[in-house]
Parts: sequence; structure tokens; C-alpha cells
Amino acid sequence: MDGPDLRLIISDRCACADAAQSLLVFTSLMIIFLIGCTAPRFAQAQQANSCKQCSDQRHACTGGYSAKTCQVEYERCMKNCQRK
Repeated sequence: MDGPDLRLIISDRCACADAAQSLLVFTSLMIIFLIGCTAPRFAQAQQANSCKQCSDQRHACTGGYSAKTCQVEYERCMKNCQRK
């Protein structure tokens, strides 16, 4: 193998390496994008579950305490829940 054939093989390898690197960069960016899109939904789901616990706690509270005491506790719980 002399000059022209060798140059063709080397240039093919470089093109393949460039394509692989471009694919790696594209894949990395897509993964970052997908994580960024799903994170807020996950946080909202956790917040909704935490806020539901406030309602459950208020319901359980009314069995042994006054409605006003339970309401104050519920409002505190909701305020804390919405801050997260």
C-alpha cells in the first residue's frame, strides 16, 4: 500500500471517529435534556403526595381534637408542604 490507498484508509478512519464523537455528544445532550424535563414532574408528584398527607392528618386529628386545633395544624402542614 502506497500513498493514495493509505490516505484513503486513514481518512475513512478519521471520518468514522468524528461520527462516533458526534453521536456521543448528541446522546449526552439528549440524556441531559430528558433528565431536565422529568425532574419537575417528579418534584410535583412528591409535593402532591406530601400535601395529601396533610389532609389525611387533619382527618385523623378531628377524632380527638377540636376542629380549630386541627385546622391550624392543617394550615401549617400545607404551608410547609407547598414550600418544598
